[in-house]
Amino acid sequence: MSEHLAEVLADAREKVATVRSFGHPETAVAVEQILDRLGATPEIRSVLTFHDEKGAALLSRKSPAWFRARFIGWERRGLARRAGRTRFYAEAVIEFTEQHHAITADAEATAELERRAS
Repeated sequence: MSEHLAEVLADAREKVATVRSFGHPETAVAVEQILDRLGATPEIRSVLTFHDEKGAALLSRKSPAWFRARFIGWERRGLARRAGRTRFYAEAVIEFTEQHHAITADAEATAELERRAS
């Protein structure tokens, strides 16, 4: 049985809590920092962040039908899921518009400046 990335990361965080409870707080903090850094990378964030079908269509300018046609294959790979009647898609499969990339880059640059200032 193959696990999805989100499950692996959640299991790792549970193990960190166990390590902490056994009296190894320094090790727990070090592993948490690694997990936080991994989760913040664009590659992993794009697999863990999901948008509903309407949002995915808006972000990509693709039609909802375009996403629905690919849903089953992506779902098998853990890149799409369904909650009730709503379909969700991982950012990894959404072809973002150039405008979205520019907005994201600007927001990340602003956040970095704020982090450095504080």
